Amino acid sequence: MRRRPPDRIDADVARLSILRASDPDRAHAFALDLIARERAHRALEPALALVAEAARPESRPVLRARYFDLAEHGDRYDQDCALRVLVIRALAATESREDRDVCENAIATVQIRMGVDVAQNLRAEGLLLLASIEPELGDYRAVELLGDPHTSAFSGEPAVTAVRVLARRGHYLPIWGLARRAGVAPDVLAQAFASLARAAPGGYQTEALLGQLAEARARGEEGEATALVAAEAIILNQLVDGYSAVMELLGTTANRNVRDYLELTVRRSPDPRLAKVYEQLAARRK
Repeated sequence: MRRRPPDRIDADVARLSILRASDPDRAHAFALDLIARERAHRALEPALALVAEAARPESRPVLRARYFDLAEHGDRYDQDCALRVLVIRALAATESREDRDVCENAIATVQIRMGVDVAQNLRAEGLLLLASIEPELGDYRAVELLGDPHTSAFSGEPAVTAVRVLARRGHYLPIWGLARRAGVAPDVLAQAFASLARAAPGGYQTEALLGQLAEARARGEEGEATALVAAEAIILNQLVDGYSAVMELLGTTANRNVRDYLELTVRRSPDPRLAKVYEQLAARRK
């Protein structure tokens, strides 16, 4: 079988790799040239990665032009929004404070492919950049994204990033409001209570987590991920009044993965009070 000869993009990517190892300045210039003239993932991904590593002020016009081109033609050339995420990361590396328009475009983007929004990570990346250049505006957008109707059930984005942005700024009350909602994606709930660990009163945290745990268990198999997150948060945040509920879950769950993970988390806890409760459970099992 004859090999397909390398095409122009293959050759350009190979050249970029060689320059990267031998001449960083020429590599950067050539990467910008690729970004300016190509839309293909296999050309843009390595070029954007290189520019992001050592972005320079002269990178911005090219990066901005490519971002808005992809924003206009995303359904064809950036179907998963991954290229725009890379562009924003490269722009962030330039440390410019003049790309609010890019941030706002990213935060507002919803791109549906086969019935699923694929722009969650793009909205999260746009929020991160906005929060770094206009922190007060980032706070407002972060609160909005806590309730993003297209939040990923798998990664929790962009709500997970919104929680982190607000926690860094010490804005815990919106996070608390989120933590009290039913039906929050498991990864979002985990990030919320990780952020609230030292900020919210322990009794309130326990009350909220016990509510989440009870609601999750009532949903059966569908709620197992949330039940695991709530139980783990009780352990990690050392909420003593919730330990008995964690042990009850450990003693009754039919999901071996949940049981094994929780037992490992319990054993790793430095809290001797939890160890004592676990020993009592183990004794009852015998």
